[in-house]
Amino acid sequence: MTSKSKPTPQGTIKVLKPTFFKALPFQSSTLKPEQTQFIEPGFEARLHSFLIERDHVKFAMLDKSFKGKNTWFAYMGHVEIITPNKTLTWHTPSSKVLKVPYFHQLRNVNRPYETCNITSVAMCLKYFGFT
Repeated sequence: MTSKSKPTPQGTIKVLKPTFFKALPFQSSTLKPEQTQFIEPGFEARLHSFLIERDHVKFAMLDKSFKGKNTWFAYMGHVEIITPNKTLTWHTPSSKVLKVPYFHQLRNVNRPYETCNITSVAMCLKYFGFT
C-alpha cells in the first residue's frame, strides 16, 4: 500500500480587481458562461502550480474549485501571485493617445488597396514633422 502525499503549495493567488477566472486565456466577453467565473477583489486561494501564458496567469488551486474545475486563467493585471520568495504583481501600463494625423489609404492614386504600409509611414512622418 502506498500513501499519497499532498502537493506542496506553490504560493497563493490574490484577486486585486473584479475579474473573471476563465477556462481559456481570452477576453471573458468572448467566452461562454460555463467558461467563466466572476471573482470579487480579496479572493485568495492556495496554488498547486501556476505559469504565465501571454498576458494571463494559468493556475491550479489546491483547495478550491469553481464549476468542477480547479485550473483557470486570470488576467495578470487583476491578480498577484504570492510565493515564499517574492510577490508577483503586474500593472497595466498607462496609455497615452498621440495626435497622429489620419490619412485614408484609399486616397492613394496608385494601388490604393495595397498601400496600407506606406500610408502608415506617411502618417508617422507627418506626426514627427517631416512633410
